[in-house]
Amino acid sequence: MSYFNKISLIGLAVGFAFTMVSCDSCKYTSSEKAGKPPVEIPAEPDAAITTILRQFSKQNGGILWQAMPASYQTELTEIIQLVPSKVDDEFYDKIFSIVSQFVGILEDKQEFIFNNQMLMTYPEDVKFQKAWPSFVGMIETLTSSQLGSIEGLRSFNGNEFFGNTVSKMLRYFDDVVVSAELEEFNNGQLTFVNFAKQAVVSVVESDGNRAKLKITIPNRQEIHEFIKVEGKWMPDGLNVNWLAFMANAKDYLAILTPEEMDKKQAELIPILEFFEIQLTQMEEAQTQEQFDGVLSGCISFLPMLLGS
Repeated sequence: MSYFNKISLIGLAVGFAFTMVSCDSCKYTSSEKAGKPPVEIPAEPDAAITTILRQFSKQNGGILWQAMPASYQTELTEIIQLVPSKVDDEFYDKIFSIVSQFVGILEDKQEFIFNNQMLMTYPEDVKFQKAWPSFVGMIETLTSSQLGSIEGLRSFNGNEFFGNTVSKMLRYFDDVVVSAELEEFNNGQLTFVNFAKQAVVSVVESDGNRAKLKITIPNRQEIHEFIKVEGKWMPDGLNVNWLAFMANAKDYLAILTPEEMDKKQAELIPILEFFEIQLTQMEEAQTQEQFDGVLSGCISFLPMLLGS
């Protein structure tokens, strides 16, 4: 997969997957809610993509929201705000309560985690320890943002979420890349952030609504096709995939009956309760042996639980 397609997928992941997390917006100050001021995205395709890439490299998550056509923004908001009508409030909040408990263990039991032979089995894991605080920060930012509570989903604001939460996620992501020296493990190739900083975009051909662009980085060139959607330049393949994904998500939520949702939640409750018990025991572990024992039991029992 090319670098640009990877960055596009990161944008979707950071944008949608992380858009399934939490809106505890009362934690933000008024200035934080405003996020960074909007960036003017030029009309020309090469200048537009260059602007988006440069802002991405500066950890400005708001540019991902700005780069979306208005209909995309509307569809994404509608889908997220539809979720609370399908999911039980207590069930959803219970999920993120457990996730928060998990984050606490990642913070408080680092020594036990790094000394566990099942979890840390490769020499590269030592380098990842440097990135651990930022890795934990990514998860914590996600769980305390606009998607970690049912009320957050109901009041979802894309501009606020991307401008603040996604920007924080990108800053943590950048630090993880640097701290863990991930570029070294990528066979010396550019990381996503450095790609976004160094990419030079030029027009191969364009007719006003479609454009073929050449994206050049040191020792490498890529050709990508873009299409203008409601005045915004989108990778052609990403546009097709987005439309299909959104349509499937809307159709699924539309036909999901309360009875089906109750059944799904009933199936998941034992799994959530299992994790809650295991996490509590990990919290209470005072020695490496106690922590390893809980983790070992959890790993051995989990396949049976998931298969039941």
